[in-house]
Amino acid sequence: MNKKEKKLKKPLRFNPSFMKQGDSPRYRSSSVDHFQKVFLAQLPVPKNHVTSNMANALPRRFDEETLWIPQILCNNKENAIVECLKTGGRTYIPSNTPTIVLNLADYGWAEQPLFQECVMELKGAGALFSDAGLSNRYAKYFSSLHGTPALCVTELSDRGRPKGAQKELIGKYTLATSKKMFSRDIPIKIAPVVTITKFPSEVVDTIASLSTFLSSTEERYDAGGFIQEVRLTPSTVRAIYFDKARTDSELRTLCSRVSENAGVLRHASNALFTDVRKYLEVLCLTTRKTGAGYSWTRVGDIRLAWKKEDDDDWNEAEVANYKYNHDFAWYLAKDITIAGTGAWFVDMESYFTGSKKDRSTLPNDLYKRQEIYVLCVLRDFTRVLTQFEIGRALFERKSLSYNQRSTIQDEVFERVIAECNKSNHIAVQRKHNNIVVNIGYEKTPSLELSTTISDRELAKRFY
Repeated sequence: MNKKEKKLKKPLRFNPSFMKQGDSPRYRSSSVDHFQKVFLAQLPVPKNHVTSNMANALPRRFDEETLWIPQILCNNKENAIVECLKTGGRTYIPSNTPTIVLNLADYGWAEQPLFQECVMELKGAGALFSDAGLSNRYAKYFSSLHGTPALCVTELSDRGRPKGAQKELIGKYTLATSKKMFSRDIPIKIAPVVTITKFPSEVVDTIASLSTFLSSTEERYDAGGFIQEVRLTPSTVRAIYFDKARTDSELRTLCSRVSENAGVLRHASNALFTDVRKYLEVLCLTTRKTGAGYSWTRVGDIRLAWKKEDDDDWNEAEVANYKYNHDFAWYLAKDITIAGTGAWFVDMESYFTGSKKDRSTLPNDLYKRQEIYVLCVLRDFTRVLTQFEIGRALFERKSLSYNQRSTIQDEVFERVIAECNKSNHIAVQRKHNNIVVNIGYEKTPSLELSTTISDRELAKRFY
């Protein structure tokens, strides 16, 4: 192909990847995500309740100052009722929503025009009644009142966050971070947040009234306001679903939800391998010397494996448990979705930049934190990619033997190593049953991280 033909080649364009109504993939070991039809009330709110980003990003149908809340929080029967697909614990996609097309080249995510369609997703619009913590009697009453599963927001605290909604401060941070990331090149792809809407006082009063039906032992959320977040997501297919899949049938279904087109799946696979390197390059590109030591951008909730959020002491038992006994993908895979263009990070609450960057006073502390992150990236991605590649192979074959699956796993890991070695700052070598990873820092060339990771720590599926 000559240069003129390359220039005229039509740019690639990828549709969003969707789970379907009725799908129930595994999430935590004790729960599943039910993809089901629900209804939300459309409530107009004053402009001063809305903070926006990426002007004109929302579809025309949704460009007004609008809040989507569970019907139980809206007493006005004249409000429009919007059909949605529940895509997770508290996220929803309105049915028949027009898509928005992002040219990934505009954000440093592609060298040539590459278009990914995204759809508007609501986060913080309510949780299922069965998850809301209200008394069974009350929950059953409203479940039978509505034709679809009833939704609610309560003052119940879920790991320090309001059940079925978002913290206002986190929402504002999410929006600001998203805006900052979209103003320059970033090493990983994120689902952009475009607006947050503060719940009006009358809705908050209703939540307080409903919360009287919580048991007296429930931990209450009392840290201020509730908000709804709107983001543009390219996918509802979480990476964690692949790692949690138990059967070949589940893997085939998950691959088909990413795309039923073999070429798109192949492109997604290639992009996922590249994404492994990009997640490691976050360390290479953002670690720098500061007045108090060193700082870097943290991705995901991996910090929980070394210490609690406000604790200065290392929890060595938790670190050892994560390294040697944590045999599944989680800290990244739960917050990554898979589209035709690879991995998209969708939880900006766990992308810590600016004043929320992670910090270490001494190099040894920096290395210790970052070696856990390196393990997390390699473990989560290789486990998910192994399953993804097995799922793609099952499109062509009825079954795969143990040896065939083991071969796929080996091929995945060799590709991951080769991809990481394309970086100017990363070197990965295989040594017996271990790999040695060396990472240099662009802004702090005097430092270098060197860590050895065993097959056991990587939690490989097939040996």
